[in-house]
Amino acid sequence: MAISVGIPVMKCSLNPSQTVSAKTGKKSKTCAVDKAWNEMNDQRLGRDETIDKTMTQNNVWMEGSSQDDVVGMVQREIERVNSERHEVGLKSIRKDTVSVISIIEKPSMEYMKNLSYEEKISFLNDSHKVMKELINEWNKNWQIIEAVQHHDEFGGLSAHSHTLVLIPSVNEDGIAFFNAKREVNLKFFTYINKNYPAMMRNMGYDISDCKTFDMLTEEEKEERKLNPPEHGLDATTYKQKHIKDLAIEHKQLLNENIELKKELSVKESVIQKLKGEVEKYKELYFNLKTKFEEFTRKAGAKLLRLFGINAPEGLQEFPSTEINQGIKNMYDGVKETDSRQYRVIPDIEDGKYRVAYRNASGIYETVKGGFASRDQAELFRKNISLAALNVSNTIKNGIKSGK
Repeated sequence: MAISVGIPVMKCSLNPSQTVSAKTGKKSKTCAVDKAWNEMNDQRLGRDETIDKTMTQNNVWMEGSSQDDVVGMVQREIERVNSERHEVGLKSIRKDTVSVISIIEKPSMEYMKNLSYEEKISFLNDSHKVMKELINEWNKNWQIIEAVQHHDEFGGLSAHSHTLVLIPSVNEDGIAFFNAKREVNLKFFTYINKNYPAMMRNMGYDISDCKTFDMLTEEEKEERKLNPPEHGLDATTYKQKHIKDLAIEHKQLLNENIELKKELSVKESVIQKLKGEVEKYKELYFNLKTKFEEFTRKAGAKLLRLFGINAPEGLQEFPSTEINQGIKNMYDGVKETDSRQYRVIPDIEDGKYRVAYRNASGIYETVKGGFASRDQAELFRKNISLAALNVSNTIKNGIKSGK
C-alpha cells in the first residue's frame, strides 16, 4: 500500500505582523520564531496534548540541537542582511519579515505504527536527505538550522520530522533580502509535493503522489478554486484539522495495546511457570544423576551387568562393602521368611483361610486371606516360599558369576 506523507509549511517571523487584513478581516498566520522553536525543541511547549514528555528522550536531532539559541541565530542573519543592504544605500528589511519557514514531514500514522523504532528513524533520515536536497535546489542561500525527529506523539506512533529553515535570498542585483512572498508560495508547495514522492520512490519507498494543480482534471481544478487548500498551517492546527480521525485511530491503537499487554502478561506468567518447572526438573535431573553416579560407583561392574546395565570403563568389578552388607542383610531376611515361618490359619470370622507370617516377636501377621479351602492357602504358602528362595539364589549366584 502506498505511503502518504503530509508536508505542511508554516511561515515564521521574529516579530509577526498584528495587522488585520481589510480584505479578509484576519490577522497574519505567520508564527513567532521563538514559539515555533519552543514547540519543536525538547521543551515541547505548546497546545499539542498528544505529546508524552517521558518519551521525548527518543527524539533524534539531525541538524542542530535543543540547546541552540535559534532566536539569536535568526537575529544575527537579519543583521547580516541589513548590513549588506546598508552598504549599498538600501534600508533595513521590515521587522515583521518572514525569515524562517517550519516544515513538517509527516508520514501517515497507519504506516509508521507498523515500523520498529529503528525503522522509523531510518525512514525519517532518508526523508530528511530528500528534503535537504529539494531545499538546496530551490534556493542555495537557504539554510537548514534545526531538524529533529519527534517520536513522542501519540505514544510514538506518529513519528515525523520537523525542520526550521532560514530563508535569506538575493535579488537580481545580488542584494541580500528576504522574499517569502515570492519564494514560499503555491509554486514552492507544488515543487515540494511533486518532487518529494518521486525522490523517495527512487530510494525504495512507495510514496503516493500529491496532485499538483496542473495534474488535476477541470472538475478538480474548479473544486480547488472553490475550496482552496490552506497553506502555512502550524503543526498543531494541521493536526487539529485531522484530530477526529486521529483520535478514533488512537483509541483503537490504545485498545489494541491494552489487549496486547494482557496477552503478554498471560504469556509472561506461563513462561515464568515453565521456567520454574524447568528449574525443578533440572534440579531433579542433577539429583538423580548424582545418585546414579554414586550407585554405579558403589555397585561395581558385576552387579550392574546383572541388571543389564553397561558398566563404565574403569569401574571396580565387585560391589562396595556397603552394598555387600546390604545384599547379605537382604539374603538373611529372605532366609528368615522361608516356608517354616508361614502358617495356614482358619479365619474364625468368615470361615475361610489365611496365610500368616510369624515375625521376630513371635506374632503372626496376615500375608493374604480369603482362601476358600486349606489346599488353596497351602499352595499359596509354598509358592511364596519358593519365590523368596529363588530371589535369594538369583542375587547370590548372579554376584558370584558376574552375569
